[in-house]
Amino acid sequence: MANIDDMEGLQGPSPESIKEEQKESDSKIEGLFEGFEVPAIVTAIKTKLDQSERHRRQRENQWLKNTNSYRGEDSSDNTFRNSERSKVYVRTTTVKVKAAYSQIIEALFSDNKFPITIQPTVVPEGVSQWAHIKTEMDESAETMESPKDNVDTSPEGGVGYAGDGFELSPGATSANLSFLGGLEEGLEKDGESIMEAGYAHVPGAVNINPSKIAARNMEKKIHDHLEESKAQSHVRRAIHEMCLLGTGVVKGPFNVNKEVPRWEMNEETGEKEYRPTIRKSFRCSQVSLWNFYPDPTALTPEDLQWVIERHRMNSSQVADLTSRPHFNSKAVKRLLEGPGNYTYRSFETSLEPDHVQPENLDDLYEVLEFWGYLDKKMLKEYKLPVDNLIGDRAQVNVWICGNEVLRVVVNPFLPQRIPYYVTAYETDPWTLWGTGVPESMEDSQMLMNGFMRMAVDNLALSGNLIFDIDDSMLEPGQSAEIYPGKIFRRRAGGQGQAIHGISFPNTAPSNMDMFRQVRQLADEETGIPSFAHGQTGVTSPTRTASGMSMLLQNASLNIKTVIRNIDDHLLAPLGQALVKAEMQFGNDKTVIGDLEVKATGSSSLQAKEVRSTRINTFLQLSAQPALAPLIKIPTLLKELAITLDVDPDEILNSPDEAAIYAKLMGEMAQAVAPPQQAQGPEGQAMPPGMATPNDPQFTGNTEGAGNAGGLNGQQPAI
Repeated sequence: MANIDDMEGLQGPSPESIKEEQKESDSKIEGLFEGFEVPAIVTAIKTKLDQSERHRRQRENQWLKNTNSYRGEDSSDNTFRNSERSKVYVRTTTVKVKAAYSQIIEALFSDNKFPITIQPTVVPEGVSQWAHIKTEMDESAETMESPKDNVDTSPEGGVGYAGDGFELSPGATSANLSFLGGLEEGLEKDGESIMEAGYAHVPGAVNINPSKIAARNMEKKIHDHLEESKAQSHVRRAIHEMCLLGTGVVKGPFNVNKEVPRWEMNEETGEKEYRPTIRKSFRCSQVSLWNFYPDPTALTPEDLQWVIERHRMNSSQVADLTSRPHFNSKAVKRLLEGPGNYTYRSFETSLEPDHVQPENLDDLYEVLEFWGYLDKKMLKEYKLPVDNLIGDRAQVNVWICGNEVLRVVVNPFLPQRIPYYVTAYETDPWTLWGTGVPESMEDSQMLMNGFMRMAVDNLALSGNLIFDIDDSMLEPGQSAEIYPGKIFRRRAGGQGQAIHGISFPNTAPSNMDMFRQVRQLADEETGIPSFAHGQTGVTSPTRTASGMSMLLQNASLNIKTVIRNIDDHLLAPLGQALVKAEMQFGNDKTVIGDLEVKATGSSSLQAKEVRSTRINTFLQLSAQPALAPLIKIPTLLKELAITLDVDPDEILNSPDEAAIYAKLMGEMAQAVAPPQQAQGPEGQAMPPGMATPNDPQFTGNTEGAGNAGGLNGQQPAI
């Protein structure tokens, strides 16, 4: 157990020591640039890096404690007394971190699908919610449009000037604007659109929902990019680091060239040749929290003005930077001509006991990637189009290594954003960093180790005999070793016992009782009960299935809160960035629309099940003849297929195909002769089993209630 006298050093540095340390660090940075023409942009970025490093130093110490607890190692400040023999470490922290990670992953990726959905907004702008194919009745029949599809009827189909009375209201479309979004190319004939805006309540009319079609196409695109870039594995690593250290970081999306394998036959040689197709795609990646240096003044991810990511690269990785766009190949070449400049931070020596030896550091380089605002004066020599930007600062992306500037570009994303997404396990409103599982149960882990070590040390004494030997009563020169059958020779003399066995009291049971109490305290501190990750032994509330279900449901509330943090700060911003990137850099016009991103998280499966049940209930209403004409059966079937994770375009027929199949099924039904039915009054067919009294096979009662026509042959009143 840690010595209490050593706990004073854990209170953190004083403000005076921080100021002195800042002066020393500033002087060191200035000394690095003496005698060199260091670009101002390099000085600015390294100064910001030093500020962020100082700000998060105390947090790094906590991260090291969390990592040591996860590995089952004591921190450097946990010193042992000489009397402590046992060094046992009960790895409850490891189990809790793995349990939290497993529950989150199971909730997010249980159906093997990334928990992001794309849906049209409630009132789509720039694209109509409903459209229909033009029919001959459009000119004569009145078309009832949805209130959300307000189509502009101004003269000549255009908008004039402000105040002319023909302004477009929110959600309205104009005749000279595309109400189909990006779908108009496939719905044209002789240069004119075959579609009309609005919902047509005309028999036989074909209606489509352009906004929903665009949302479904965009969702397919986004999930394709996420699957190709293996985004699930990157998000999993970020979530594991979030559970361990308290904060997880993901960056992206970035444009990459994807190589699609393709072989073609060479007509001259008659052999297949490898001719891959290169197409643009997007990738996301996880950023280690140890290499993430954010703006120290930011309290939330939205407040970040700049971010620096630290890369450790070997010479081959640095040389590969020249194949990426906008990197200065001359600067990279000058950098590789000299030795490596990588230096280990203090936390790296603790994380990597077998780190690279100093003689091998010549092949390692420290590359800094900066995203954020810089003064325009620093950027003039790089000929960037910053004069068109408003204000004195410009948001740029800069890569530097040593004193070399490897890349300087204006932030290419529109609207501009810093492509880093930070999520916390337990949010703290006064800091960007979160609280992880090991930090929540730090005291409990220390107490569990202490009580277990006390129990083991006590058992080492109480479980063995200690002997008291009177040498004056024994012959000298005998061995003190004791074993079965040992014979001690005594001197002649007085009576008495020469050897006495001493037993120490066993206090291990009381120590183990305290251990169990502290373990329950760890369950309450983390919100992850032991029975949720396989604790042996059954307590009274969990003897029944209903009791266990109730406890598991209550235990999942804490994890649901964590998943909501992931939805709000990681999945939703990442999905929005992917949608914006596809709009900005993609060429598919069928995804154009007024879209919104929803991160489903743990509620995805439950929401789909609830929606599926509601749609099935609504479909049952269509069996009633009075309600069937009012229900859009094809739309309900499409929504039901989507909730079941089935592509409706693959399993559902179009209206034309449905009409063809209905006709075929009707012809097949007519080919089978219907069974002969009894004829009722006036030639009407009677239901099967119902015969009239005049029929020879009639066996009913013609006088009473058994009469098919009712009492005494009278029809029952309705």
